[in-house]
Amino acid sequence: MPLTKAADQKTVPVLVFNGKVIPDPPALQAMFEKDMPVAAYEVQSFDCHPLNPNYNAAGPGPHPPESGKNMSILISVSGYVKFAEIDEDPMRGFHESFVLVPNTASAASKAGGAVRNWLIQSQTFRFVV
Repeated sequence: MPLTKAADQKTVPVLVFNGKVIPDPPALQAMFEKDMPVAAYEVQSFDCHPLNPNYNAAGPGPHPPESGKNMSILISVSGYVKFAEIDEDPMRGFHESFVLVPNTASAASKAGGAVRNWLIQSQTFRFVV
């Protein structure tokens, strides 16, 4: 995933939605709240596979490899979706993939439940014809 420098010089990922670059997380949140139609999903299948059992995002991790907390995971979901704005159309098939990676900040943080243990590194949604 491409990275860029934010105004405070932190490295952040580039967010892209349907080819449109989203400048920051608040803009992404606003897009979901204002521009996304309501959708109804009928999930047909889930699948999950480890991609890398020793994923290492930022040097040696705090967990031993056998703990499973250093692995990256691929999750696939497929089924049918219907968007509320097009009621007359039938449900359409979809496939969505997620790559989850460990959140190294959660292992170092004492914040408890406020920090997530896994982050979405990549997400891809496709209609199935």
